[in-house]
Amino acid sequence: MSRPRSPAKHVELNGLAKHNKHVYEQRNNTDGIVPKDGSLVAPKGLSKTAKKAWDITVSSLLEMRVLSVTDFVQLENLFMVYDELLRARKALKDFDNTKPEEGEDPFKRIAARRKLSSWFLDAQSSFNILAGKFGMTPSERTNLPKGDNDDTKDPLDTLIT
Repeated sequence: MSRPRSPAKHVELNGLAKHNKHVYEQRNNTDGIVPKDGSLVAPKGLSKTAKKAWDITVSSLLEMRVLSVTDFVQLENLFMVYDELLRARKALKDFDNTKPEEGEDPFKRIAARRKLSSWFLDAQSSFNILAGKFGMTPSERTNLPKGDNDDTKDPLDTLIT
C-alpha cells in the first residue's frame, strides 16, 4: 500500500477520524480503563509495611488517573519487589549486628555478606526500574498529570521517604 497523501487520510486510515465513530470513542474513552477506587486489593503475602505502601501508592495513582487494567501485574510486581527489598535490608542489618563466632573463617563471612549485599542490590535495582514506570522517580514524576487538588505536597513522597 502506498503512503497516505495527506494527514487527514492518515488519521482516517488509523481509525482516529471522527466519522469512524466506534473506533474513535473506543480509543478515547478512559472510563472503562481506569479502575474504581476499591477494586485494587493488595496481593496476598505482602508484609504490613508493603501493604501500607500499597494502599498509599494505589490511592494516589488512582487519584491521578494514571493506572489502567494493564498495569495491575506490574503494580503487583512492584510491591512484591518492595517486600523483597525490605526483607533483604533486614537480613543485612541482622547479619551486621551479629558478631562472628570465634574460629570462624573470615572469608566465609565476607562471602555470606556479599551474597546478602547482592540480594539487596538486585532487589533495589528491580524496584527502581519498576518504580520509574509508575512515576515514582523524580525524572518520571514530571510526566504525571496533576490531580484535581493542586496541593503542593506530592502524594508519592510518602512511599519514597
